[in-house]
Amino acid sequence: MTEPAEQPRPGGGDPLRLAVPRLDDVEARRARAAVASRIFGGPREPVRVGRYQVLGRIGKGGMGVVYRAHDPELARDVAVKLMNPEAVGDAEATARARLVREARAMARLAHPNVIHVYDVGAVEDGVFIAMELVEGESLAARLARAPMDWREVLRDYIAAGRGLAAAHAAGIVHRDFKPENVLVGSDGRVRVGDFGLAGTPATLEVGSADDVPLAATSLADPSGSLTRTGALLGTPKYIAPELERGAMASARSDQFSFCVALYEGLYGCPPFAGDTVARYRREVRAGRAVQPPPGSRVPAWVCAALFRGLEVDPAARHLGLDALLDELERALVDPRTIRSAWRRGVVLAPLLAGAVGLGVVLGLGAGERRNDDAQPEPQTLDAAASEPPASAPQASAPAVTPRTAAPAPAV
Repeated sequence: MTEPAEQPRPGGGDPLRLAVPRLDDVEARRARAAVASRIFGGPREPVRVGRYQVLGRIGKGGMGVVYRAHDPELARDVAVKLMNPEAVGDAEATARARLVREARAMARLAHPNVIHVYDVGAVEDGVFIAMELVEGESLAARLARAPMDWREVLRDYIAAGRGLAAAHAAGIVHRDFKPENVLVGSDGRVRVGDFGLAGTPATLEVGSADDVPLAATSLADPSGSLTRTGALLGTPKYIAPELERGAMASARSDQFSFCVALYEGLYGCPPFAGDTVARYRREVRAGRAVQPPPGSRVPAWVCAALFRGLEVDPAARHLGLDALLDELERALVDPRTIRSAWRRGVVLAPLLAGAVGLGVVLGLGAGERRNDDAQPEPQTLDAAASEPPASAPQASAPAVTPRTAAPAPAV
């Protein structure tokens, strides 16, 4: 007995075909070009997205595929992200317009800690964004690859935070800040990507994420992101609680995500308890952040600053990300340098004060000697006067000159 053929899904189309992202057609075209080149000979026909010649795929997610490509006009390699408007959840025309608008806003932002967007355009299958190609790895991969000193982790996150704050100043909200969206280049420079464009590799209907293990969104699985279709975009571990209540994403919701990521990077565990998404989110909504593990060498006031950024009420968080970053940067100053500078100040202060005082005294003495040695100006006689000058000399006030202290001797 033969199995009945599977009926097409509503809207038509092969279900197996629908399971493959449309954006993979670029890879299919490259494969066909390679086959044609081997069969018929001659060079392989280049596959292009806009004016950019695709060289290979870097990675993909729910929002689309990222390719390494070559820009023939400027003779440089770039990263081209071909985005799928359907993943945004809006109508396709609306999604395209939003992606193009936000990419253009990003193109106007120039900051060393933000991936630079060069170009944006629409193609048949979606929207493409040409941006800076960073040779390196994500901060998530770097943290998972080898243990890092807490100061090094803090330094990388502060750099990422500066890029995030620059975007906020330009009116751009990230919406899904996490270590997977932070790249560390081979030059050591930290860059944040996917501002306003971040999506989700997995899509779950409302309520279906309750029993999903939180580990699915941990550093062990960089692709693990969950969203409630049409309502919430982001990764459960990093989403601010107000977004679940329907509030718009803002700079302070980004601040919450930043503090979650930094806490996890510094202490190796999330700031809230819960082994499933539902339990974790319950703790987030209640504002029950856990204390750092014992034995941590991170200063306690750093954790206190992070806890403020994790407040349930956005108004109770730091006024801005720059204020938090300025506070965190104090932890990067070596205490030995501060103590050494303080000791030098205590020892040298009396010597400097004495040197200045000695200089003033010497200066005053030199001025007095100059006044004592000064001779009165000779008296001039009127040619018409008939009487000689008086025998007793007339007292005359010496000339007064401003007294300037001699320069203090070098110590």
